[in-house]
Order: sequence, then C-alpha cells, then structure tokens
Amino acid sequence: MINLLPTETKQTYRYARRNHILLRWTIACVFSLLGGALLATGGYLYLNQSITNTNKQIALTNKHLQE
Repeated sequence: MINLLPTETKQTYRYARRNHILLRWTIACVFSLLGGALLATGGYLYLNQSITNTNKQIALTNKHLQE
C-alpha cells in the first residue's frame, strides 16, 4: 500500500500515536504511584497500631510485675 498523504498529515498522525502511547504510560505511572502511596499508608497505619498494642501490653505487664 502506498502512503500518498502529505508530509504534514503523516507527521500529525505520528505525533498523535506518540501522544496516545505517552498518555497510556502517564496513566499507568499515576496508578502505580497511587498504589504505592496506598501501600505505604497502609503499612504506616499497621505499624502504628502494632506499636500502640505493644505499648499497652508492656504497660499491662509492668503493672502485673509491680503487684
């Protein structure tokens, strides 16, 4: 098949394809960053809760030892 389109139109199509691919990659990167942020936030909350529970257990153990 012979491409008889003008050079300007061919360049426009080429850049449109590139923009479409870049848009897909941008969306994928945004979703991966959001997923990483969600994972980091979940990990922080889990660790914070674990520290709180451990401190409560230490306080309870100290109370029992003092008795």
